[in-house]
Amino acid sequence: MLYGISESDIIFYNKKLEQQRSFLNNKHIVNSNGEVKTFLDISMSANLSERYYNTLINKINTFKLISSNFRLVPIFLTVTLDGFFRDFLCSNFKRYNNLKNRNFYDRYIPNNERFGFLRDKINNNEVFTIKDLYNILNFQLWRFIYTNVFRKMRKLGYKRAYIRATEPHRSDGVPHIHMLLWIHNDFVDEVKNKFYEYFPAKQKKFEVALKNPVGYILKYTTKSFLNIKKNQKLDALQVWYLKYKIRRFTTSFSVLPFWIYKKIFFLNSDWFDYTVFYDVKEKNFKKGEFVLYNSDLNHTIVFKNNVLKIYHNNKLFFSKDFNNYYIV
Repeated sequence: MLYGISESDIIFYNKKLEQQRSFLNNKHIVNSNGEVKTFLDISMSANLSERYYNTLINKINTFKLISSNFRLVPIFLTVTLDGFFRDFLCSNFKRYNNLKNRNFYDRYIPNNERFGFLRDKINNNEVFTIKDLYNILNFQLWRFIYTNVFRKMRKLGYKRAYIRATEPHRSDGVPHIHMLLWIHNDFVDEVKNKFYEYFPAKQKKFEVALKNPVGYILKYTTKSFLNIKKNQKLDALQVWYLKYKIRRFTTSFSVLPFWIYKKIFFLNSDWFDYTVFYDVKEKNFKKGEFVLYNSDLNHTIVFKNNVLKIYHNNKLFFSKDFNNYYIV
């Protein structure tokens, strides 16, 4: 079995995907302009929408351009788990318990509500899941990103950004993570020291001076997507992400948040323009409201109460009421 995924898993998730596609294709909305759209037309699903992949590539290119503007150095990281973690999938903790430095590993295994009470699972000899192993990697990355060196960067006003892709090992589906990290050159050595301190597994990478940094991360990202134009079926790799509810691709919040972009991409699909030329003046995650401002153009984009308004020189020149969408 590739990636620990069975044939029955592949059949099940392909059937589920077809049901989703059929449902979205048979539901329609009429917008304020009288246009009829299917739910599939407006979907941003990674496995159903061409727009998702196009948006992803645009976002990656935006990171590249922003990093160049701020003179950031690209670093490629690979994070893995020690071999004994594979035993946890069979509730076998013998190798781990016999480690001379077992106490050393406690700091690298979460035991909290956010990432899971995984040290408790070990002590109780409970079987681990692929998602548990993914959460260990997530926990280690979270601790690394919030170390003092990154706080120092923020305090001094230096930018930093990252893009990360998760993929499974072919033999058993155990996850590992690739990350493209951009930081100021002055902090490379300090970040490198923290990297080796915060990731205990021997098989890991910290690579600087990359010729094609974006190509590195794309290599691990694009292969996990369907060719929707050719109506490809889900294979074992794509099913792995669905079965274990693991994100293929995650970015830092140094560019425009995705939920804001989704509201305004129809005006201009280029993430870079919004990221570089607009400041986020207000954002309310709970209500889904925001205000963007372009000081060079004296241009303001306001989204409140599900109504989008654009002002130029404080005069309203565009308005779109999303409340006028209705299902048919």
